Amino acid sequence: MTQNVHGDAVTETPIAATRGIDRPGMAGGVDPSSPTAAAIPVFAEQAAQVQSLLQQALAARVSGLILLDGVGNPSFVDDGARAILAARDGLRWECDGFAAVRGPETRRLCQMISCGLSRGPAAHPAMRMQMLVTRNSGCRPYLVRVIATSCGEVVCAVHIFDLGIVHLPDPVVLREVFGLTQREADLAIELVRAGGLASAAAAAGMAHNTARNHLHGIFAKCCVMTQAEAVRLLAALP
Repeated sequence: MTQNVHGDAVTETPIAATRGIDRPGMAGGVDPSSPTAAAIPVFAEQAAQVQSLLQQALAARVSGLILLDGVGNPSFVDDGARAILAARDGLRWECDGFAAVRGPETRRLCQMISCGLSRGPAAHPAMRMQMLVTRNSGCRPYLVRVIATSCGEVVCAVHIFDLGIVHLPDPVVLREVFGLTQREADLAIELVRAGGLASAAAAAGMAHNTARNHLHGIFAKCCVMTQAEAVRLLAALP
């Protein structure tokens, strides 16, 4: 089986579906002397390089990924990045490149990308620059990270992290991994969402003293000592 990555989803494709390319003379085959046959190894290599960058982005929980070629044009934009740019909430793509809601942020972002493009294939190890981008809506800013790469025609990878997104733990994981009760799991999820015990207790529909008792149970089962430790641990769960 081989893997293809489309946006945020990873799907498996049977290898048999791609085997026709090396069987000239058969249905679906390609003449090895044709330009198409010569280009196939190049396409395969580029696909493997892009897949590697996508897998790295998925592992890093990137909200949006944009890959730039040697002149700074997007060669790949995933669904998350398309949605972020389409919202125009502080970050957008103009005909001449990225633009932020604030002029100084636009200039800095353009400088980062220009620097990444100039380093490009020579960057080893990969050079990384990052900055915050203010949002019109008043939500938490985007963290934009520019990484100079050496993956074929891809010269820069632009990672966009939406800091306003809260990754809530799965209640099934909380019960199966840590042994939390249903009500402890309810409180744990609201702690990650709200941050404070009072608001988490209200959202979970329990009295403050009851929530405190459940919190002690969460501490013991998750092997943490403080509420901040618990939130960091639970928010990091896949």
